[in-house]
Amino acid sequence: MQNRDYISKVLLLLLVVGVWGLLLSHFITSYSSQAQARRQYSVWVADDSSGKLEIGGNGSLPLTARGLVKALDETPRQGWKVHSVVYSSGGGGYVVIVEK
Repeated sequence: MQNRDYISKVLLLLLVVGVWGLLLSHFITSYSSQAQARRQYSVWVADDSSGKLEIGGNGSLPLTARGLVKALDETPRQGWKVHSVVYSSGGGGYVVIVEK
């Protein structure tokens, strides 16, 4: 009789742990997937030699100091938020990464 009681308690414990694990995994995955779905990243790039800037592309054309100031001023006007500014010593300019 004691053996049967022991097995019942172990099975009940496993059931409770399994249900809590399912509940917690649902909350953890739903929050992380929502956060990733909302973020969109892009970069400021110089469109041409005239100095016109646009969001998009891969940032292959680094911005000069004047272009950096223009990009930082224009970012909030277009509804984006500055994520980071990276200086490329090899490319000789700045790359501004923005997010929505």
